[in-house]
Amino acid sequence: MDRDARIFVAGGGTMIGSAILRRLSIHGFNNIVGRPGEGEPDPTDARAVEQFFDRTQPQYVFCAAGRSGGISANIRSPAGLMQDNLLSACHLIDAAQRHGVDKLLYLASSCTYPRDCPQPMQVGSLLGGPLEPTCEPYAISRIAGIKLCQAYRAQHGCRFIAGIPADAFGPGEDHELRDLHVVPALLRKMLEARSSGDEEVVVWGTGKPRRELIHVDDLAEACLLAMQQYDDPEPINLGSGTVLSIAELASMIQQVVGFEGRLRFDTTRPDGAPHKSLDSSLLAELGFVPSIGLEHALGTMLDSLTQQSDDMAPVTPANPLIEPLERKARQIRATCVQMSYENKHGHLGSALSWVDLAVALFHGWLRLDPEDPRRPDRDRFILSKGHGCTPLYAVLADRGFIPQDWLLRYGQPDSPLSVHPCQHALPVVECSSGSLGHGLGIATGMLYGQQLASGSGRAIVLMSDGECNEGSVWESAMFAAAQGLDRLLAIVDYNGIQAVGRSDELMGHTCLAEKFEAFGWGARTIDGHCMSQILSALEAFPFRPGRPSVIVANTVGGAGVSVMEDQVLWHYRVPSADDHKRALEELAATPIHIGER
Repeated sequence: MDRDARIFVAGGGTMIGSAILRRLSIHGFNNIVGRPGEGEPDPTDARAVEQFFDRTQPQYVFCAAGRSGGISANIRSPAGLMQDNLLSACHLIDAAQRHGVDKLLYLASSCTYPRDCPQPMQVGSLLGGPLEPTCEPYAISRIAGIKLCQAYRAQHGCRFIAGIPADAFGPGEDHELRDLHVVPALLRKMLEARSSGDEEVVVWGTGKPRRELIHVDDLAEACLLAMQQYDDPEPINLGSGTVLSIAELASMIQQVVGFEGRLRFDTTRPDGAPHKSLDSSLLAELGFVPSIGLEHALGTMLDSLTQQSDDMAPVTPANPLIEPLERKARQIRATCVQMSYENKHGHLGSALSWVDLAVALFHGWLRLDPEDPRRPDRDRFILSKGHGCTPLYAVLADRGFIPQDWLLRYGQPDSPLSVHPCQHALPVVECSSGSLGHGLGIATGMLYGQQLASGSGRAIVLMSDGECNEGSVWESAMFAAAQGLDRLLAIVDYNGIQAVGRSDELMGHTCLAEKFEAFGWGARTIDGHCMSQILSALEAFPFRPGRPSVIVANTVGGAGVSVMEDQVLWHYRVPSADDHKRALEELAATPIHIGER
């Protein structure tokens, strides 16, 4: 899927559709047609769909359209749900074939599997038994969508595929309480009970049914992977592997919300299917690794619900660090822009892409002491992509490792802050860097020496995706795994841009997480601009006992400044006065060294 391809996300205003739009933007796919509020047709209106496809000629289509809801919605509105999904699938799939769409991904539902399906559910079990009665009409409409894709593929040779997601949850589900799926429904119930001082919350059913949950941003990542790498007639399961009972889920949500009352399971209400977990081994073979932990995701959803409910009593956020770290990241970005503008040095695109990672690392996670920066048990941080050094200098100044007024002389002949970190001029850094491909080897050697000397520190190396083309990276990766260096963490800033172009165009597409795993590492893929995901990954380190770990952080070059985002030229360009002014206005933050002249 070329980054300039015309892409249409049908149902872009739904929870799943909006997540797909976010992931497309993160990965540099910006030629989106029919965004919500910008000409998206009503998928149940055949004429509107036809006119839209005729006008925009999309090349790739994600079908996330069609109404959905929890058990209550399915019981109250079976005809409405079935009709909406049948019409949406018929109109979108037919228009896609007639207008020559290159590829289409239709998203179905795990309700399409038989009620008493063997677990984990495999696609061979579809139509192998009776459906769950509470959602049968909805499930049949989704099965029809799957079969339409297969039929158009057989008759017309269309590259139409279907995905069956696990139960998705996350931001963007905006129904009435009675129509919500289980995760947002329980969150909202317990938040309201916490606010009003209720003694109990009623949960439908026995609490025994088991559900597989996937965060909607992880699901969106799986959808992009399937669109790019999967092309078989049979549907592909899109699951996370996170399976728990409704009772276990309710208890976890109770703890996150801080509701101190009791849970009462109303056994007069239906349970739905007894067990729904997916066999997503094929998705895993494509390289998919879920990155968003359930508890952190619940905390983020709680924060959002709390902000929307001004009449509710305050609830302590699950992670109070996130908001101040996000504010700090905006200030560090502003500082980087100021340094580049004042001193006329480039590499801003590469610098801004890893600012969120820098803030999360240096403001609490790394074991470093400004009063004793060379203590033997410290963490060793290596910036392998040394050209993107301004965030490193900014966080060092902000934390008190170096004077803030040094930032004013970044890159000047007499400055200790050179355009690539130099240990001789700035002893607080662990090594000189900038020659790409060496940072992982240096960090590995440092940690191996620590291991031989029975040291206790960790080694963390921040790398670019481009330098992963270097053979020295993989020699070091093999050595680190062979020596069991489980205190080694590599973080790949995967912004998709190298010096003269896009990474996948220069060296071909590769799944770095899968590649590192093949070398014996534990790997996680995250959104490198989502502070909760960054913190969750750092807290989970090491990912595999006795093995080194890697975080593949999907980022955007120039993140935070619209004129610079995902633009190859900002690898070198220095901001003009207008660029500088606009950037600081967008960031709404003051550089930390303003006023230090």
